[in-house]
Amino acid sequence: MTAPYAPSQVNISNFDASQAATLTWLFSSPDSTVHQASYRVQIYNNSTNALVLDTGTITTTMQQYTIPANTLVNRTVYKVRVMYTDSVGNASPWSTYVVFTCSSTPSVTITSPTVSQTVASNVVQVTASYAQAQGVLEQSYRIVVYGSDQSTIVADSGTLFNTANLFTVNGLSNGNYYAQATVTSADGLSATSAKVPFTVAYTSPSQTPSISATPLPEAAAIRLDWHNPQENPATYLGPGPTYRQGKWGQAIQVAAYGEKVYWQLTAFAEFVYLSWFITNQASNMMTAHQVIAHLHSNSLNFIQLRYDPSDSKFVLEQCINGRSITTKSEAVTFSSGAQGMVALRQDESTIAAFVCIGGEVYKITPQAYTANPPNTYGKATYGSGTYASSVSGTVQDLNTVFVGCAPADGQEANMLFDQTLLTGKLLTDNDIQSIYLNSIQQTYDYQTMFLANFDGTLEGGDVSGTAIDHWQIVRLYNGQQKLLGTVQKSENPTLSFVDSTPLADATYQYNIVPYDANGNSGPPMIVQGSVSFDGWWLTDPDTGVSFQFYLNVGDVEIQTNYGRNEYKTFGRYPVVAYAPTRYRTGKLSGWVVDQFMTTQTPYEQYQTLQSMIDAHKPLLLRGDEGWGMMVDCYSPTNTIPTRNHKQYNKIEIQWTEVASA
Repeated sequence: MTAPYAPSQVNISNFDASQAATLTWLFSSPDSTVHQASYRVQIYNNSTNALVLDTGTITTTMQQYTIPANTLVNRTVYKVRVMYTDSVGNASPWSTYVVFTCSSTPSVTITSPTVSQTVASNVVQVTASYAQAQGVLEQSYRIVVYGSDQSTIVADSGTLFNTANLFTVNGLSNGNYYAQATVTSADGLSATSAKVPFTVAYTSPSQTPSISATPLPEAAAIRLDWHNPQENPATYLGPGPTYRQGKWGQAIQVAAYGEKVYWQLTAFAEFVYLSWFITNQASNMMTAHQVIAHLHSNSLNFIQLRYDPSDSKFVLEQCINGRSITTKSEAVTFSSGAQGMVALRQDESTIAAFVCIGGEVYKITPQAYTANPPNTYGKATYGSGTYASSVSGTVQDLNTVFVGCAPADGQEANMLFDQTLLTGKLLTDNDIQSIYLNSIQQTYDYQTMFLANFDGTLEGGDVSGTAIDHWQIVRLYNGQQKLLGTVQKSENPTLSFVDSTPLADATYQYNIVPYDANGNSGPPMIVQGSVSFDGWWLTDPDTGVSFQFYLNVGDVEIQTNYGRNEYKTFGRYPVVAYAPTRYRTGKLSGWVVDQFMTTQTPYEQYQTLQSMIDAHKPLLLRGDEGWGMMVDCYSPTNTIPTRNHKQYNKIEIQWTEVASA
C-alpha cells in the first residue's frame, strides 16, 4: 500500500472576498495506476491560526476547489492546505501552507479628459484616480488611448510601477478618442475603468515656408534660413518684373494673411489667371466688395472678380478707360470653409471668369447692353446655360496682378489662398474644369509669368492656423534623430540657425517644426545640407563655440585602444580580458596666427580653447575626412616662439575618446 505524494503546486491568487476564487493543485503518486478520488481543503486565519473553512472530504477527480463568494472576509491574510486520497483509498500527507490575502478590488476613474470633453491641443494629458477600500497601496497602472472604433490602440503607456496615474500623449490628430486606465493594488488585484470618450479639435501652427541650408566651410557649420510669417498686415510687393518670354517665371513667394499681395510684370494681354482658395471660417464669411482677383494697368483700366453676399452672387467687372461692364452670376451658395478655384481668361477679343466651388464650375462672361453705352451693364451666364456673344474689342494690356485684394483698402477677401498662377498659355473651358475637378495645381512651363505658392498663414490647407510661438530644429542622420535647438518667434522677416556640429561631407536632413504657445506642432519643412571643411575642429556641442586646428604642424596620429583587465592566476602568466568597445587617443597641434580665420589674437584664441577644456565636459572633435567623436581634452600647451612679435603661437592638446559623435 503506497500513499500518494502530498499535493504539489498548490496555487491561489489574492482575491476580493466578495467574489469567488479558485484554488488549484496537482495530484501525484509513486503508483502510476492510481488517480485522485477525493480531496479536503482547510483554510486558517494566518494571524490567529483559527480554522475558518474545512470542506470535509469531497469525492471528485477535479484538482481544484472554488471558494464561494463572501465565505471569507476582506482585509485578512489566510493560509490554505490541501490533502487527497487516491483511487484505492490511500491518503496523502497535507500540503504545505500557501498564504494569500483577501482585499477589496481597487477602483479607478479617468479624471482627465472628462466625458465628451473637447481638447484644443494635440497634446493630451490623461489622468486617473485610484482608490481601495482597505487602504491597500497602488502598485502599478497602465493608460491606453483608443481610436474612434474603441479597439485600435493609438497610444499606450505600458505598465508603469508608480502611482502617478498620468500619461501624456503627443501628436494626436483631430478626431474622436477613448481613454481607459487599469490599476493594480499591492495585493495584486486589478481594476479597469470605463472608456471615456473625448475629442481633439485644434488648429496647428502654419507650415514653415521656404527653408534653405547653406554650407559654411570657414566655420565647419551649416546655416539654416527660413521665412518668418508675419501676422501684422503690410504691403507685400513681388521683386519687380518677372516675365521674360521663354523663361521661368517668379519662384515661390510668401505672404501672411491680411497682407496685400501683388506683382508688377511686363505688360501682357493674353493670359489665364488661376487661383486656389478656401473661404475663411467666420460668421460673416464674406462681406461686400471683397475682391478675389484684380488685374490692372491703372485705376481706370482693370478686370476684377469679387463676391457680393447681399445676393450671394459673384461679380465680374471690366473697366476700360473708366467705363465698367459689370456682370453678375446667379446666386451661388457655398459653406464656410469651402475650397474653390477662380480663373480669369483674356484672349484676343474676349474675357471670361470661372468660379469653381462645391464641385461645380460656373462661367461668367460680359454681354453688351447698348441702351446706355456710357455705363454698360451685362447679364450673366451661369452653369451650363446659354449666353449671347461676348463683348468684342475689349482686350486691354495689363501689368499688375493683385491676389485676393484690390488696390483700395478694405477690399481684401476673407479667404485663404493656396496657389496662384499667371500664364500666357490659353486654356479652354474644358481645361479649366479639369484642373479644378482633378485638383491639378500647376508647375512652371515656358509660358509661366509667375507661380506663387502661399505658405504660412496664407496656406490654403490651413484655414485658421494658430500663431507660431517657436520652432524646433531637428537633425536626422543614420536613422538617429537629434534636437539641435529652439528658435523663438521674432519680428525678423528671415530666421536662421547654425548647426556647428556636422561631420565633414555627411548629408543631414533638417526638420524645422513650428509650435504654437500651447505646444501644438505643425507640419515641418524639410531640407538637406552638408559641408566640406579643412583641418580639425574642436567644438562645444552645447554652445557651438569652436576652435580650429587649421595649420597642423605635422601628421595627426590616432591610436586605437581597447579596454584591458588583468586577472592574476596560479599559472605563470595573468589572464588578460579585452573589452569589446574600442576607444581612440591622440594629439593635435597647430599654428595659431594673429586674426587668421578669426578676429582674435593668438592669446585670445588660446584662452577660448582653455575655457572649453576648463568646462570639464565632452567636446566634439571633427576632422576634414569625416572623423567625428566625443573626446576629453587635457594638457593644453601654448608655445610662443622667440621674437614672436605676437603674430603666431603653437598650441597642442591631448585627447581621449569618450563616446561616438
